[in-house]
Amino acid sequence: MSAKPDDVVCLCRGCRPETGERLAKSMTAGGYDTSGTPGLEPYAPSEEEAVRQVIGGSGSGFFKSNLPRLPEFTTSIHWAQTYSSGAIVCIAIKRKFLTKGSVSECGWIARHEAPLVKVAWAPYNKPHSSGKTALVGKGGKHLIGD
Repeated sequence: MSAKPDDVVCLCRGCRPETGERLAKSMTAGGYDTSGTPGLEPYAPSEEEAVRQVIGGSGSGFFKSNLPRLPEFTTSIHWAQTYSSGAIVCIAIKRKFLTKGSVSECGWIARHEAPLVKVAWAPYNKPHSSGKTALVGKGGKHLIGD
């Protein structure tokens, strides 16, 4: 992703429906209400945090510490579908709030409080053998499709 810091980029992730609702309501990458923290200046995760996020349960990642996992999004609808637990959420976020995550999963990591420009989510059930998939929003508008 060769975007300037203030450029808005679109990413997605597989999630549970309640996570999609929470992101849409809060307009933050982690679905957290930041109204109780006025003046909070969000910033991108550090490279160290990104490495810790990517290695997860292997090595000394977040799973082996008391640190909360950071929200991770992807540029690949394939990975969003793979990790879906009933929904896919698509976000628009400024590049300055992201740090490169898993290369193999086309991942990007943000802090929980990172503001989102736009959010769309829809229920997603893993398809059967048809091979064709589409993420359709309210009103039947295709958000992402093969």
